Amino acid sequence: MFIDQSNADLLETYFSEIKSELEERLPVIGCVIGDTAVSVCCSARTSAKAAEASLSTASDFRGRGLAAKAAARWGWEIRRLGRIPLYSTAWDNLSSQRIARKLDLYQYGTDFHITIQRNRL
Repeated sequence: MFIDQSNADLLETYFSEIKSELEERLPVIGCVIGDTAVSVCCSARTSAKAAEASLSTASDFRGRGLAAKAAARWGWEIRRLGRIPLYSTAWDNLSSQRIARKLDLYQYGTDFHITIQRNRL
């Protein structure tokens, strides 16, 4: 479901931070159960040429395919606007990588982090 100012209350329970930034995050697509969005895909970053997806599902609703549905619809909306939909994830976020494979998306970059621990004597 497309979420805008007219139905932004759907975000209140799990995604209130998106509700407060709604205009900057458009398009916002939610999978709604009852009167609550339980999975949301929206724009994390956007330009005239592309937009990067931000995808989140409330923990009680994970594993049901809702995130893939929201991301697919978000990508469709971005393409309809004439922009390129981008999807990125951390190299160790296997759930997010499964969604990307389900949507037949291609990896275009990898985040790699190194943490240095010093020996304490």
